[in-house]
Amino acid sequence: MAKNTQKTIQPIHAPQEGEMRTIDVTPDAPIKLSQEFEQAEPRVEGASLIFTFANGGQVVLDFSDLGQAALPNIVLADGTVLSVDEYLRGLGLQEIETAAGPGTQSGGVGAYEDDPGDIIDGVAKLGGLDPRDFPAVTDEELQGRGDDAGQATILDNDEPVPPTPAVSVSDVQVDEGQDAVFTVSVTN
Repeated sequence: MAKNTQKTIQPIHAPQEGEMRTIDVTPDAPIKLSQEFEQAEPRVEGASLIFTFANGGQVVLDFSDLGQAALPNIVLADGTVLSVDEYLRGLGLQEIETAAGPGTQSGGVGAYEDDPGDIIDGVAKLGGLDPRDFPAVTDEELQGRGDDAGQATILDNDEPVPPTPAVSVSDVQVDEGQDAVFTVSVTN
């Protein structure tokens, strides 16, 4: 496998048949992809962007040595300059996972792990609510039939109401189990 460290802007071309080429990406050197990369299949694996070509060749852009340095730009064959993140989003791919680099030094204080129930008697963390504990709220239409005497029977049986005669009922709010008075109009 050939390995190349990129120092200046240079076009990266498609590999020969079956060739695997790895390029160590540096933060100060933009990556210029040639026209052939538009036909390649890209994928992200950890800190690498891998292009697989129809001839079986691969180009691996290795970002693992960047640490916390800024990712370089990608220059497309037509001269368009994109950040690596913009380029990957345009392809529908996930972000590159570069190495984290050295961590910041702490002040020596450990994590605060006391639970209020350990400090004050009678105070304990409550568990979350199960969404199934809430009753299902439905908004179902009630169906009804009317007669010429102005009486209406409201049914909750989900049976279709014949199209004629047309019955309209005024809006009424009522608590369940209580009586309600409706204004019912019948139109033939």
